[in-house]
Amino acid sequence: MAITPLPDVPQRGDQPDVFIARADAFIAALVQFRSELNDAANAMNLYAVSSVSTTNLTISVASKTLTVEPDKSFLPGQTVKIASTSDGAKWMLGDVMSYDVVTGALVVSVNTIQGSGTFAAWTISLSAPGGASLNGSVSQDFSVRNLYQSLGADIASAGTINLDTATGDTVDVTGTTAINAITLSAGRVKRVRHAGSHLLTHSASLILPGGKNIQTQAGDYSVWIGYPGGVVRCLLFRPAGGLVGALHAKPSVRQTVSYGPVDSNGAAAFGGATGSTTVTTSGTLSVTAANGDSDLNGSIGNPSWTGLNTDGTYYLYLDIAADGTCTTGSTALEPIYQPGGAYSVTNGQCTFNIGEMTMKVGNGSTANPVYRVFVGEVIVASNVVSAITWYALNGRFDAPWTATLPGTATLISNNHNIGVSPRDAEFEIECTTADAGYAVGDRILGPATGSGSLVSKIPCMVTRKTIAVITGSSQAWYIFNRSTGAVATPTSASWKYRMTAKRGW
Repeated sequence: MAITPLPDVPQRGDQPDVFIARADAFIAALVQFRSELNDAANAMNLYAVSSVSTTNLTISVASKTLTVEPDKSFLPGQTVKIASTSDGAKWMLGDVMSYDVVTGALVVSVNTIQGSGTFAAWTISLSAPGGASLNGSVSQDFSVRNLYQSLGADIASAGTINLDTATGDTVDVTGTTAINAITLSAGRVKRVRHAGSHLLTHSASLILPGGKNIQTQAGDYSVWIGYPGGVVRCLLFRPAGGLVGALHAKPSVRQTVSYGPVDSNGAAAFGGATGSTTVTTSGTLSVTAANGDSDLNGSIGNPSWTGLNTDGTYYLYLDIAADGTCTTGSTALEPIYQPGGAYSVTNGQCTFNIGEMTMKVGNGSTANPVYRVFVGEVIVASNVVSAITWYALNGRFDAPWTATLPGTATLISNNHNIGVSPRDAEFEIECTTADAGYAVGDRILGPATGSGSLVSKIPCMVTRKTIAVITGSSQAWYIFNRSTGAVATPTSASWKYRMTAKRGW
């Protein structure tokens, strides 16, 4: 019986489209390969080198005689594992000395054991000599049945996850905790299905495609291989809804903190305390820095900014190195964000040209590109930090809903903390009790307000950190009745409101 040759395997040096095509063809061919291999195993009667026994035996290094099923294919010189059926972690390993195909009498010279105890239910299977195996573990069963692929128990995401202990060839990794390291012995390969959204952090010992961090989404798929020295490499990362190349696509929001601790409303909650000259976050920050047509991603756990001891406002940033590591820094010069034009050459002044998507820092005579992302700002008073502001993740802000519309001449404000004046700002209301033809859940973006004879859409006022609206002095709210189209005054208690803002680039 012939087994169809497998197609070419993908190579690390392949072009992306070639790599994708080879990977898809190789994975697809494994189904037929498994079927043909099983047929070959049956044809060769390979399953006849596994059996069961009810002989009462004590685990020890000695010659063991037990009765197994007759008409098997055990031969002198083969190595078999005799494992407790009730506790597979307890076993004996040895060489077959003789086997009677009629009576099922099997004599094994046991040379390796694990565990202890006396049992009367055993599972016998063919093994590699000395307990070695394809996975480098004494406890691995080399029987043909172990060539079947299996899904193991879930593994929760953590700072370090151990794929060596995975109970299957493929495992689901759950949870949202960032993964900074993976334990996987040299030569071993494991497949992971990402069941949660968690950050994979690129480093010298956890090598990711393109040298960039990956923020996974549920349904993403990856393949990992262990190398000597504790290095683990991601051979393949396939997003849930796209090709491998999607990994390198630019995120929808660039030049921002893309991941970090948040509060219940989704606002940045990186921690840090006032009253000293140092600010330290209480979690991992992931940032993406743009530089023209390319992005660089990085992350850092519990970063600290020190030396904040001179009164004034300081802008905190992270510089990203090529390997994804980040270093902290601060400056008393507010960064400039502009559509285009010349970059400032003032020493230490950062300028980000939105049209070019490039950050440069001046040195007194020129301005040079830098992968730098500003993550927050502090106020220093009396030589210690007195206030901390962390910038909004991904350049957007959604205020929590507030019940009951306010009355006339009322100022409503929120801290959006985007760090630059947003280009997109909106005030919206949502119906909570049927009113003016609207059902519960209906929303109106930008209802009108009035002052004397002037009626206009309620305007949003923004600064680099705040957003506010004010209601008219004569009529707070105007809407159109959804059924009749007539101008109506909403019932305040039947609605709730909030403000939203986006950086716009």
